[in-house]
Amino acid sequence: MTYPNSIENLILSIDQLLESLGISCFVERDALAVALTGTDAPSYEFGLFAFSLDGEAVLLGVRSAADVLGFDTAACPALAIAPFNLAQTQLLLNQINKHEIKAGSLAIDPTDARLTFIWTFPVTWQPDIDLAGMVLGTASAVDHYFRAIKDCMVHGITAADALAAHRARIEDSAETDRKVRRLLGEEDSETVFRRLLADTGI
Repeated sequence: MTYPNSIENLILSIDQLLESLGISCFVERDALAVALTGTDAPSYEFGLFAFSLDGEAVLLGVRSAADVLGFDTAACPALAIAPFNLAQTQLLLNQINKHEIKAGSLAIDPTDARLTFIWTFPVTWQPDIDLAGMVLGTASAVDHYFRAIKDCMVHGITAADALAAHRARIEDSAETDRKVRRLLGEEDSETVFRRLLADTGI
């Protein structure tokens, strides 16, 4: 059985879930929107829209967008990006969409040159906290890859170098997380101390 039985129910249910996480949204009949602060992206827009193709199954569209260039490109977005930079950005997006993300896709919106994530899927279960986490997690791709995309679009770094730098940052972050976990008591203090000495080469 398909759940929920209406577009309004789906949007309201997800809005309530996001509210429980402290995220206040602007809600309409078939959509909601919110501005979020990212880790790498200064801010990005996150939105959901629901629709039905056959009057029974309800589909949910996830969209997020971040301004990479930092100025208004509404008049001539394509001309705002150097040809080499744009080519490298497209190569990087192809690599990310093929090998990195598991759902949806990233693209440069041709109308405003913003980094945009889009994903549409059917919702056939009761909206729960896992669904809220899933849509927030996937939509944060514009934040997760923001720095790598900006490296290509703005600074003219090649796609290969931008992706390599991105992966190195992820590994550094993971290593920092492992150190913090050890410090929080997953190992005894002497073991933590010895490992930190080893990590710093002392």
